[in-house]
Amino acid sequence: MLIRRPGGDWQPPKVATYANEAELQHLVGESPHLVGTTGPVVALREFPLRDAGNLDVLLVDIAGGLTLVEAKLNRNADIRRAVVGQLLGYAGGLWGLAYDDLDAVVASRHGASLSELAQFAAGDTGVEVEEFRARVADNLRRGAFRLVFAVDEISEDLKRAVEYLNAHTLDDLEVVVLELGYSKVDDLELLVPNRFGEESARRKHVARRSPRWDEPSFFAALEEHATDEEASLARRLIEWARPHVSSLAWAAGVKPACNFVFDAPEGTVQPCRLVLTPTGLLVRINFDLARKRPRPALEVMLERLSTLPAVEEVQQQVRDADYAARPAVPVADLRGDGVAVLTGAIQAMLDHPPVAEPTALQ
Repeated sequence: MLIRRPGGDWQPPKVATYANEAELQHLVGESPHLVGTTGPVVALREFPLRDAGNLDVLLVDIAGGLTLVEAKLNRNADIRRAVVGQLLGYAGGLWGLAYDDLDAVVASRHGASLSELAQFAAGDTGVEVEEFRARVADNLRRGAFRLVFAVDEISEDLKRAVEYLNAHTLDDLEVVVLELGYSKVDDLELLVPNRFGEESARRKHVARRSPRWDEPSFFAALEEHATDEEASLARRLIEWARPHVSSLAWAAGVKPACNFVFDAPEGTVQPCRLVLTPTGLLVRINFDLARKRPRPALEVMLERLSTLPAVEEVQQQVRDADYAARPAVPVADLRGDGVAVLTGAIQAMLDHPPVAEPTALQ
């Protein structure tokens, strides 16, 4: 960028970037509309998330939507190495958090409840408090977040990471890069905003507009596309789950699917998912969505599941991936004692005691 004053020569601006990441973070917190949110927003800077650290900016819109923003300058080596994992770690820290726990952190840091801050942001528009609380709580439970990398310059590897995440993560997660090119000439500030990833994220909205599956429609799909044996085994799994799960989370989208959601001492976990694919009915073993549990609990679950051939073949890969894996088990392979093996493994993982908190020395 070059600038020319009347009668002068073209000159570069005196300031052509941010002095530090705090400036970029402040800009997002001060002008959250740049992120692409609609309507009034509560902006919470340096928001603490369990053991994940402090998120740069948490945005809560008055419709209950949650946007997590991490600011990084292109000259920071983390933008090429750790920023994606860092933001996903923040999302993991927020996922499953109870509304009251979130509200307590907000109140302690800002002297007002989240709903009060939302009321203030909405002004004359107003907020229906109970509806706002319910929507925020539901998004926390489902992990329905918008993740935004705020940068001064988009790198190609970050673009590829965003496209990959939008293509391969659940429909409730959107990932976007917000590029905020900045220059300053005397007292005049120039900002060039550009958002990348919204097109790939928008494809997920098509799935969201699809009717959400429920038990009758799920089994109607099985009747049409699965075998009688697969449907019978799926019913056995769901009947076992009913008294144990906190919820059966029926998916929205093209593939009929159901997530089994359990309460654990560390928060909600979703260790398995029934999904009907073009190749058959599968159980996805979501080790990555159970990693809130201590490592020995995951090891017990893997060890028990390793009697199933589909898991036995990949058990070392699961360990090598630090349990960030989702091996697939054909439901047809659960005939015989397979259902008991699967449910016993999940129960063993849930029953494993939490890690004891260290006690202070007297």
